Amino acid sequence: MEYAMEKKEYKMFQKKQTLQRLVDSIISQITPETAAGNSRIINEVNPLLTIKTDPGVVEAVIKDLINILLENSLKRNIRISAKEYGNILLVHVKDYNNENSAMSEMLPFSIIDKAKMISAYVGITRHFDNTTVVAFSFPNLPMAA
Repeated sequence: MEYAMEKKEYKMFQKKQTLQRLVDSIISQITPETAAGNSRIINEVNPLLTIKTDPGVVEAVIKDLINILLENSLKRNIRISAKEYGNILLVHVKDYNNENSAMSEMLPFSIIDKAKMISAYVGITRHFDNTTVVAFSFPNLPMAA
């Protein structure tokens, strides 16, 4: 029975997961209380981008980034986009109404530690027009067995 469970988990992990579906799933899990006020989140991820690395880690990092942005203010205009550069996937989580400069100073270590599990980078940039851009890039390669 244990072998069957392991085999089933492995099959689920091997199923092709698109980044767009993963982001849609994250957005659907956000409660109205979390996204209080006039916040909106738009998924602009290309439906053809597949995740080859651990989708659980990718989901956890993106979810944490969105939640941090939502916690800092009531009116959010968040857009999530992604591009593929060879074997690297670059995800941008952009907040166009960020008036809280504290967000741009530091990311929690919990997010950085999760990203390191797949050799990923997470960085944050604040622009003069009150836009905050969080970049999350990772090698999009199958995990070693």
